[in-house]
Amino acid sequence: MKLKYLKAKHDGESVQVPYVEIKGRKPGKTLCLMSGVHGSEVTGVVSLWTFLEHAKKVELHKNLSGKLIVLPALNLPGIKDLERGMNGVDLNRAYMDIEQSSLETNLLAVLEKKILSKVDAVLDFHDSGKRYLLMPHVRADLSFEKALDLVEAYGSEFVYNRSSKDYMLSGYMQKKYKIPVLTIESGGNFRLLDDNLRFCFDGIFSTLRSLKMYPGKNSSFEY
Repeated sequence: MKLKYLKAKHDGESVQVPYVEIKGRKPGKTLCLMSGVHGSEVTGVVSLWTFLEHAKKVELHKNLSGKLIVLPALNLPGIKDLERGMNGVDLNRAYMDIEQSSLETNLLAVLEKKILSKVDAVLDFHDSGKRYLLMPHVRADLSFEKALDLVEAYGSEFVYNRSSKDYMLSGYMQKKYKIPVLTIESGGNFRLLDDNLRFCFDGIFSTLRSLKMYPGKNSSFEY
């Protein structure tokens, strides 16, 4: 496991966002796990930090094929204040502005260059933020075959089919790179419930196994 940082600057402001690379001992695909795009959505953040603790404990890299990139907290300023946006900017609505210079769009540009353009798939974890509890489900444009394959790999019982929007991560990646992004929605209201966390954990391992990146059948682990 190797700790790295995304670094962005603009007009005297700067931000450093940590992420972890886990390289397997065998060649294989590259999967990105990302959360904290919206600072008020905590389920994914806790899920991915917990996943990293588990990965270190069991030495996951020894049985991993390919590479895992885990980015638990993209929007650090928003997470600090439990606010959806980063300085008022919704990071999942700003991809069409990525060539304009601001701290937020510069961060997205670095994210694209260093991570997103180099992966085979992305799991992007969300919840409802300050509002209510969302039933665990995934969202994707099912007309995009690779997205449909990723939905099946994750193993969600409920799927919300939505058309791609170019200004959102999923639509941007589909249009520019033909790379599927699965949006995982589970929980919210600043509550951490076992069912919501388990939906994230089980989906990660189901996806890893479907992509032939990790062996075995049982995804359960203590947290």
